Amino acid sequence: MNNIKQIITMDRRKFVKGVTGLGLSVPLGCFSLSAAQASNNEQPNPNIGRVFSCAQLAQQNHLVCSDLQGQTLFNIPLPARGHGMTLAPNNEIAVVFARRPGQFMLSFEPTTGQSINQHQMPSGRHCFGHGCFDNSGLLYVSQGVTRDSSGVIGVYDVANDFKEVRTLTGFGTGPHEILLHPDQQHLIVAVGGIQTHGRDKVNLATMAPSFVYLDKQTGAVVQRISLPDHLLSIRHLAVDEQGLVALACQYQGDEAINPLLYTHQLGQPQAMAVAGEEEEWLRFNDYLGSVAIYQDQIIATSPRGNCFAIWHKATRELISITPLTDVCGAAALTANGFVLTTGQGKLASKNSAVNTQWAWDNHLMAIGS
Repeated sequence: MNNIKQIITMDRRKFVKGVTGLGLSVPLGCFSLSAAQASNNEQPNPNIGRVFSCAQLAQQNHLVCSDLQGQTLFNIPLPARGHGMTLAPNNEIAVVFARRPGQFMLSFEPTTGQSINQHQMPSGRHCFGHGCFDNSGLLYVSQGVTRDSSGVIGVYDVANDFKEVRTLTGFGTGPHEILLHPDQQHLIVAVGGIQTHGRDKVNLATMAPSFVYLDKQTGAVVQRISLPDHLLSIRHLAVDEQGLVALACQYQGDEAINPLLYTHQLGQPQAMAVAGEEEEWLRFNDYLGSVAIYQDQIIATSPRGNCFAIWHKATRELISITPLTDVCGAAALTANGFVLTTGQGKLASKNSAVNTQWAWDNHLMAIGS
């Protein structure tokens, strides 16, 4: 009976993967996609929100700032492929991080696009592509020891030439996204659990992902949460003002059908899966690429499933799944809902959706309304 169930599950997985792999795209339910290319000759509207993302154009890597109409406000050439970004509390400086196993961080002025400083990881460490600031302006960066991917959080004084003031270690293997808890005392870390050599995963049979809250001063683990399946790599995070955390996962196995999105608050005994039927989880092709929280909604994207989904934050009920080819970037604005970007060049917000010249990369940062 177990063998029959496994065969049925594998057949269902193959069927759904085949459908999602076609990259079918239909107009977004709340957006109206336009084929118009934004013109760089138009003057940007200073009252409209801005988004930041790594992107490619003509096989070159850039950090791009765009308005919501898809007009490029500035772009900064990068030495290699970038990944995530973070903004200082005073909005006067932002930092973009290299994609694993890259080694650079680059700070820039988010209004003008002026490049401020580029910093390389210390010898023997690489970047996992994410970081966050605290309210004092210190920068916390998820890193790994290159020989074994053991986690390191480097703490940097960005204003002082990226001086490393301390390191936090001993919390797990393969940390990915890192956020500051709204209490300003704890770091929230998605510990993916995967040991890598370059881009190759070498410990899937023994990987041990977890989700940890760290004391930002000492690095002590205040709470550690594990999920039911050790092959669920916890990768991306979003947190609201009340400390509710959304955890987006990527399944590294071939057989099980798991929820890929969970919520948690500091002190709760376990993370809670959001709602979804097996066929709905299969739709994401084992992979959530980004997650964002906007008001009472949690938005998660799946570039491999060519779709994004929305859940109700409080009830965890699924609201919708919408097809969108190669969608990954997601970020919340203060008034205009959330913003999405795709590897096919689309930039979509509540009021508009346009095609741009950029092949947008994994993550998105938004400022303004």
